[in-house]
Amino acid sequence: MKNGKILGKESLVNFNKQMSENYKSVDLSNWNRTSAFEFYKEYEDPSFNISGNIKITKLLEHCKKSKESFFLHSLYKSLKVVNAIPEFRFRLKNDELVEFEKIHVGSTFLKEDNSFGFCYFDFEENVQDFIVNGKKSIDLLKSSVKLEPRKGVLDLVYHSVIPWVSFTSIKHARKGGGIDTIPKIAFGKYFRQNNDWMMPVSVEGNHAMMDGFHVGQYFKQLEELTA
Repeated sequence: MKNGKILGKESLVNFNKQMSENYKSVDLSNWNRTSAFEFYKEYEDPSFNISGNIKITKLLEHCKKSKESFFLHSLYKSLKVVNAIPEFRFRLKNDELVEFEKIHVGSTFLKEDNSFGFCYFDFEENVQDFIVNGKKSIDLLKSSVKLEPRKGVLDLVYHSVIPWVSFTSIKHARKGGGIDTIPKIAFGKYFRQNNDWMMPVSVEGNHAMMDGFHVGQYFKQLEELTA
């Protein structure tokens, strides 16, 4: 999608290239995590995962009242927080630490036949623009018959939704070879707790890029938008 328009398959390569140029190098001489970066980037598996429940009462009630998509609204809130925290925009590109100007999202989406596809959503500052374009992306996915991952694109965060299970932990599939610096976020089945609605959230990050503090900020800021 670009400027509110869905890109066809013929435009996908050029669009990915344009997206990937919106970054700047991180000055390691002035970064307070340089020593941690140098330490963890040598790990065979530097990923770590934190799971917890957040309050979503306000957001869920809004979606039920307005009959709008909770999936798209929650995805928007998550992406808004991701873009607000610099460490979630850091990636390793050709052995160089870079910070992307803007991060978009690739999410799993369940189809009517219970198979799933990868659906991509551009970050929009305006929530209604995000919702409108998000619906177009979903409609485009429904006509696809195969998985179409965006290989080599770094200015993404990966999202999964597990609406059948109020999980307490999660492990993502991992392909061997190379260092993965793209965060992975999962939302689980929301549930009632006392007078509130709660939702399990899992965040996996690369320890060379971020620490538990930054993931904690994600949880805190996301709940401020959904509680």
